[in-house]
Amino acid sequence: MAVSLPLKKMSFAEKIQTMELLWNDLCKEPEQFESPSWHLDELQHREQMVKEGKAEYLDWETVRKDIKKEIE
Repeated sequence: MAVSLPLKKMSFAEKIQTMELLWNDLCKEPEQFESPSWHLDELQHREQMVKEGKAEYLDWETVRKDIKKEIE
């Protein structure tokens, strides 16, 4: 099935909302998706950065609120 969206006519906020809808739907069936092998490498790298004090974890709700503030 081909899906076409009026991307050039959509605002940035509308595009983010569309991505959130897609992401929420994809998350309903995580077993349908296999992460690429490089994801584990990246997660381990980020964990090391946190251990070294070069990065910090932020919870998803905080990040979402920050993104929404930026686009509004």
